[in-house]
Amino acid sequence: MGTFHSSAPYLGNDILNAADSLLVIEGDLVGHLPIAPRARINFTVGISDTSLHTSLTTEKGSDLAIGQTADENDHRMGATAGLDFEWRLGEVMSVLVGYHVYPHIGSSVLRDSASGTATGIFAGLHFEF
Repeated sequence: MGTFHSSAPYLGNDILNAADSLLVIEGDLVGHLPIAPRARINFTVGISDTSLHTSLTTEKGSDLAIGQTADENDHRMGATAGLDFEWRLGEVMSVLVGYHVYPHIGSSVLRDSASGTATGIFAGLHFEF
């Protein structure tokens, strides 16, 4: 989950604030390529449900344009892909660092809101039972 905030001048004397929160739930198929006794490269492809919550406000209460006056929360299903480097710390635990792509996210309701493809570099612990 990630949250993005931005602001811009609006109507000459006001400021427009935008906030987007992205939540991703995904299921993947994973292929492993061993490169050392405790290291491997993982290739992932799968399906994801992305939820993008977009809200627009103004600091001084100026009216927003028609179609941009309400919070919107869009769920979209789409493909996902990734590439991870994994270092095994033991039988069940490892450290992962990887790059993942989530196409087809964003709001189709709010005009000019965030939409398109999200990418990111992620790191974390992996437990395998």
